[in-house]
Order: sequence, then C-alpha cells, then structure tokens
Amino acid sequence: MSSRALGAAGLAALALLAGCGGSQPRTESAVVVGNGQRPALKGTPAERGAQLAGEFGCTGCHSLNGTRETGPTWKGLAGSTVTLAGGRTVVADSAYLRSHILEPDKWHVAGYPAGVMGQATAELDLAKRPAEVADLVAFIESLKGH
Repeated sequence: MSSRALGAAGLAALALLAGCGGSQPRTESAVVVGNGQRPALKGTPAERGAQLAGEFGCTGCHSLNGTRETGPTWKGLAGSTVTLAGGRTVVADSAYLRSHILEPDKWHVAGYPAGVMGQATAELDLAKRPAEVADLVAFIESLKGH
C-alpha cells in the first residue's frame, strides 16, 4: 500500500475517532524513528495509536471497517473471541492485544497466514516501545463499538 493510501487510512481513522467522543486524557508520546526521535504525537492514546497504525503500516493488513484483509480487521476486535490455529479460543482483551503485537507468531489466528505480522513488525522492535504499543492497543480498543 502506498504511503499516500496509508496516510489516507490514518486520516480516516482519526475522523472515526473524532466521532467517538473518547474520554481519554490528551497527552503526548514521542516516537523513536531510526536513531533519533521525531516530534511527540499529540492527542489521546487512541488518537496517537491511529497515527502510529498508519505510520507503522498496520492498516496495510488490518482494516478498520470490518473488511477481511491479510490480517484480522480491528473493527470490533477488542473484547471479541478470537479462534487461534488449532482451535483454541482467547478473548481479545488488553493483555492479548499487547501480547499479540509484541509476539505475533505466538498467536497464530485461524484463517490467516502464519508469520506475516512477525516479519512485518520485526524492524519496529516494539518490545522497546511500550508507550507506542499501549497507544496501538488503545486505538484497537476504541474501534470496539464501531
């Protein structure tokens, strides 16, 4: 997906969030880029997560509108029951979402290709970026009622 399309997806996500009327406090979060940091992202954790989802390329595989893509849609994911390969089910609570972002190959979701997310996120080194992971989780959770 082109950076223009990813940018448009990020803007669409932000517009979606604006209609949610979230009650999360507005704060800032710096994001490490390469060997340095770029200016802090502003807004609620969910708003920052929407920005990061576009920046990190998450929306290239995960739709925000329920459409099936390479990875599961994020619309309605939070709180839902997820079937893993092998038939085991888990609830997509905050702990699962965080763990899946950090260790995607541990949680192979049934019906989706194995290894894709682990490969796609390896260079992001998300284990060293807990604030960004928390923002992504907040964004996914904000899509629960949409």
